[in-house]
Amino acid sequence: MITAELIQGRLEKFWGYGNLSAPVWFVGMEEGLGDKDTKELELRNELQKRFEATDGKQTIDIRDDMQSVPRHLKFYTPPKRSSQKTPIQMSFLYPIALCLYLHNNSIPTLEDIREYQLHNLGDVHTGQSAVLELSSLPARSTGKGEWIYGEYGIDGLSTRADFENICLPKRCSRLAALVADHSPILVIFYSRNYMSYWRTIAGTTLTEITPQMDFGRSNQTSFCAIPHRRSRGMSYARVYDFASKISKDVGLNPLLVT
Repeated sequence: MITAELIQGRLEKFWGYGNLSAPVWFVGMEEGLGDKDTKELELRNELQKRFEATDGKQTIDIRDDMQSVPRHLKFYTPPKRSSQKTPIQMSFLYPIALCLYLHNNSIPTLEDIREYQLHNLGDVHTGQSAVLELSSLPARSTGKGEWIYGEYGIDGLSTRADFENICLPKRCSRLAALVADHSPILVIFYSRNYMSYWRTIAGTTLTEITPQMDFGRSNQTSFCAIPHRRSRGMSYARVYDFASKISKDVGLNPLLVT
């Protein structure tokens, strides 16, 4: 059963997957939850499993700690048949491509991207990356009608608008503090719809280097903000053009994807 205590605890403490000591952080707005065809009972059951897996934790392993959520695991574990391939989680396609180019100063293959997703993305043990969300509350979409947290009587969660006005500014400040505490080498924000949040977290100016792709530095950390993969005109060519212009300023060590 999903309880107000589970929701409140996740909102106050949980950030995502992987190791906060990792050199690369991928930062988005929120995890998805099912799709338009997912039945309400199935959605609630999955949400409960997600909340139970993260209860009391700041981050967890994207694979080992999510064994109870098959819909999630399909992107991060090998397929059962050798003839099949792990599907690419499309939200991470361009962020991983950018990360790998900045690591190796060369264009990765699709298989490089798949292997990084399968073995390194959000993995506590390899310590290569953290996958964090500004909002720790999964949602099917950002539509007002999909907001399911208002029924639990928690201050600031009665509507999505209340959540954005009351809770997200606090989460921004806390995530900015985490960046300052852990000093990742690279933070990649994906989706430019939330640039005001990304600027607050970065605590520095983010300058447009190529169309709709921004870069900035603060102390030891480089920050990139790129469009969501569904954005009009988004492509590998745009990602790699941006990456080529900032690679000397980022300073990631070469990464061997295995």
